[in-house]
Amino acid sequence: MSNTTLPSDTDSASATPGLYSRWLDVTISHIVDSDPVRITFYFEMILNNGARKQVSKSAAVTGVALQERLRRDAKLHDPVRVCLETDWDADNIPTVLKDFCLR
Repeated sequence: MSNTTLPSDTDSASATPGLYSRWLDVTISHIVDSDPVRITFYFEMILNNGARKQVSKSAAVTGVALQERLRRDAKLHDPVRVCLETDWDADNIPTVLKDFCLR
């Protein structure tokens, strides 16, 4: 189990312009062995009309230590809390997994 401390539920903007970090409660759907490793996951959104929608997303896992911890601690269909960082200033707007902890 991960020893990561859970942050508050508030989203926070990064000190670097264009970078946005947030924690999100998700369920792992795949861990894809590629270069870099990618994690795919889904979460539920509640729309303005009260309807629920399941959303899928993926993120690159660039750190070797984080990749090893992900493979060791997380399994498919595990509920986890992920910290994602998106670079809105980059051309392809990449999203990277920065950290995670088991829920």
